[in-house]
Order: sequence, then C-alpha cells, then structure tokens
Amino acid sequence: MQALPERMFVPQDVLETWAEDPDMDVGAETVVFRRAGMEYRLEPAVLFSELVSEDGESALLGKVMTESKIQELEGELMGDSVIFGEAAFRVRLGFLAARGAK
Repeated sequence: MQALPERMFVPQDVLETWAEDPDMDVGAETVVFRRAGMEYRLEPAVLFSELVSEDGESALLGKVMTESKIQELEGELMGDSVIFGEAAFRVRLGFLAARGAK
C-alpha cells in the first residue's frame, strides 16, 4: 500500500465510496484505513476549483479551506460556491482529513 499523507482533501463522493469498502471504517468525524492502521479526523472543507466572478484572488484556486476558516474569514458557503465579498468561487465539497485524534 502506498504511504498515506499527514493531511489530504477527500471529496464527498470519494468518502461515500470508502464507506462501502470493508477495509475502511468511516464515521461522522473519522476515517480509519484498517490495513494501514491509520486514523484520520475529518473536518468539512472545500477545494477551490474555479473563479466565477471578475473580482477575486485566483491564488485560492487549487487550495483547500475548512468551512470553519471560511466563516472566520466572513465568507459564505452556498451549495457548491463560496463567496468572499464580491468574489465568487466554484468549489468541490469534501473533507480535510488529518492524521491523529482530535
């Protein structure tokens, strides 16, 4: 098995697939890779995939941000979009998975 990273973005659809895998234990706040003996805590997050407004910082494209960080920065998550002031981004919904216990 390939080495697992300390942190990774897990899209919602991938997590749903993992939930059906007998080698995975997916809970509300954690996912365990049974064969590797690795546990990750999950936090709702998004991957910035497209800038859909003229205003906005393209440096966010390809970056992952937790929902709590978006709120802290006074952004607004609406469906598959995040809005910061006049800047609107299309995002992919998922989770930030980080090794270790909460």
